[in-house]
Amino acid sequence: MEKSIKTLVFLFSLLFSYTIVLAEVKVPSEIKFNKEVYKQAYQTGNGKTSDKVTEYLKSGETLEKFEKMFSIWEYPNAKDVKIFTGNLIRNSNTSYKITPREILENDDNTETMASLIITAGNVSEYNIYRVLIKDGHVVTYQFSYRIYDNPGTPAYKKWLESLDKNETEWFKAMANMKDIK
Repeated sequence: MEKSIKTLVFLFSLLFSYTIVLAEVKVPSEIKFNKEVYKQAYQTGNGKTSDKVTEYLKSGETLEKFEKMFSIWEYPNAKDVKIFTGNLIRNSNTSYKITPREILENDDNTETMASLIITAGNVSEYNIYRVLIKDGHVVTYQFSYRIYDNPGTPAYKKWLESLDKNETEWFKAMANMKDIK
C-alpha cells in the first residue's frame, strides 16, 4: 500500500511538473509577419518574475547570423508604455549607437510604436517595436532587419534605401499583429 501511494505521488508530481512546463510555453511555435513565416528559435525567462523573450527566425537563418527576426518580449516589472518607450530610445546603458527614426503613440498612451537603428561595429539592425500593456505589464513585439557591413558602404546605402522603401509596410504589418500571447 505504501509503495502504491509513493508511486501515485510520484506520478502526480510528474504530471504537475509537465503541466507547469506546458503552461509557461504559451507562445506560438511560428509567427507570420508581413507575409513571411518565422519559426521559434529561442526562448528564455518566464514573464512573471523575470523578463521573457521568444525569438523567431526565417527558415535557414541562425541566431548568430540572420537577416530578419521577430521577437516577443515580456517585462513584468515595467508598467508604463510611455516611460518604457522613452527608455528604449534613449537606452543610456549601451555603448551601441542608437538612431531613432519614428515614434507613434495612441491617444490614451496605452500603446506606442518606435523604429530605430542600432549600430555596433559592422552590424546594424533596424528595429520596429510595438509596445503595449498585457496582463498588467509591458509586452513588446519587435521586428529586426540586419546588415553585416560598415555604415557608408554601397551595401549599407542599399540597405538604408530598403528601409525607406519598406518601413511604412512594416509599420502597418506590426499594427495589424493580433494578440499573439
